[in-house]
Amino acid sequence: MTSEDIAAVSQIDAACFEEPWPKNSFAYELTTDYSICMVATTPEMEVAAAIVVWLIADEAHIATIAVHPDAQGQASALVCSRMPCSRRINAEP
Repeated sequence: MTSEDIAAVSQIDAACFEEPWPKNSFAYELTTDYSICMVATTPEMEVAAAIVVWLIADEAHIATIAVHPDAQGQASALVCSRMPCSRRINAEP
């Protein structure tokens, strides 16, 4: 995830949750040392899903995950693709 993705991520989050994260929360997560912020894109490079993982001690916690309604049912691929990332820093997913 980059700052350029935040608008799309916020729209997806709002489509998925009654109480979505504020845009500035995603922006903040991009600045921390303990957050992994990732997006999944369509073949046309449009954001289809986003995940924020917090690295706390030796654990990896999913802080939020949102999948565009048109792409739901594919979230497991996004989560599974992040597992190697948590293992690289010796966190338990």
